[in-house]
Amino acid sequence: MPSIQGSDHYPPPLAVHHPDHQSLLEQVHRLTNEVQRLIKVESKLYYVQQRVDQQVRHYHAMNEVGRQLSTSLDLQSVLNVIVEFILYKANLERCLILVADSENQYFHVKALDGYYEPAVYQKVAGLKIKTSQLDLAELNREISYDLCSALASTGPLVQLRPTWLMHEYVVFHLGENQDYAQCLLVAGNSQKMMPYQTRIEMESDLILCLTSLATHASTAIKKAIFYDTLQSQKQDLERALMTLNRKNLHLEQALKALDEAHTKAIQDSLTGLFNRAYFDERFQQEFAQAQLNHEAIAITLLDLDFFKSINDSHGHLVGDLMLQQFGKLLQAQAPIGSIPCRYGGEEFAIILPNATPVRTYTQMDEIRRCFQQQVLAIGQQHIGTTLSGGIAFSGSTVKTSTELLNQADQALYTAKTQGRNRIISYIQPT
Repeated sequence: MPSIQGSDHYPPPLAVHHPDHQSLLEQVHRLTNEVQRLIKVESKLYYVQQRVDQQVRHYHAMNEVGRQLSTSLDLQSVLNVIVEFILYKANLERCLILVADSENQYFHVKALDGYYEPAVYQKVAGLKIKTSQLDLAELNREISYDLCSALASTGPLVQLRPTWLMHEYVVFHLGENQDYAQCLLVAGNSQKMMPYQTRIEMESDLILCLTSLATHASTAIKKAIFYDTLQSQKQDLERALMTLNRKNLHLEQALKALDEAHTKAIQDSLTGLFNRAYFDERFQQEFAQAQLNHEAIAITLLDLDFFKSINDSHGHLVGDLMLQQFGKLLQAQAPIGSIPCRYGGEEFAIILPNATPVRTYTQMDEIRRCFQQQVLAIGQQHIGTTLSGGIAFSGSTVKTSTELLNQADQALYTAKTQGRNRIISYIQPT
């Protein structure tokens, strides 16, 4: 086979013309720098985008938690919203909220959540810390929170690591008064869980987010405590009103019992009229008042005629019915302002203040006439009787109520001796 090389049938190879080697290297270098710059810009844009996205998430989260806090008036509900945000939005391991007592001497645990073993949980739940131990007044003048990172060895609240059982934490002092904190919000991580949770000393946005939360929480807690105080005062007032109502009811019952006892003490149980004891007391009072006012007073004694015969013939039960019948008549017919009483047995008395002889006689005779017309139906029998009465009027010669009563008794005796069924007025001797 003939050799190709050196053959006249093939032309010689063409010469290749390359650009300058140095220029090519410069172009490559420029392109490499531009790519690196674009990568850095893209990285920055990505970082900015991440920050913006994170801030938007924080904004939406804070907007939602702010809405929940602003619409809740119950303190425990407010605390639950705060705890949920700390654990599930801020992604911290533990959350602890302490509320000061009314005397501002101690902080007591009101909300607690996070990853605690049961025994540890019980220990933390029972925390009771003196406010003087925290020295919050000085802290509140400088900053709204105290940050204790994992590397911190000194600081106002570093010594409370064993108390909080957190290796790194942030403490917010919730309350509008700089020298007084209503609540303490403690959020952080234990040493064991620090690698898996948000690191508070490395996340500046987290502190801003928690600071915003603390601002919302301060207002919500103050409002809830105020509302709780109002509810407590309302309940105290309701209990006081219930107690007052019970006392008022007991007082009304006591007054009713007293009235009933007084009524029983002054009322004749058979006729319903005033009894002899009341008559004796009231007659003396009315007589003394009439003497003081220079007014006339009259006393009438009324006696049922032949009442003993009715008792003997028909029995005491019929006699009692007749007395009751006459008692109802006196209650209906006695003059307004007069005081009808059962004086004893079948005898009755009527005290008539500011009386006149003619009017009094007419009124008493009308009672006699009405009683004469009444009959008591017992089976087929109709039993009735008449009435005798004596009237006495106070005058210049009458000095005592006993004297006036004796005069009425004399007038009654006269009515009886003159044939009964009549009213006789006592005539003053001349």
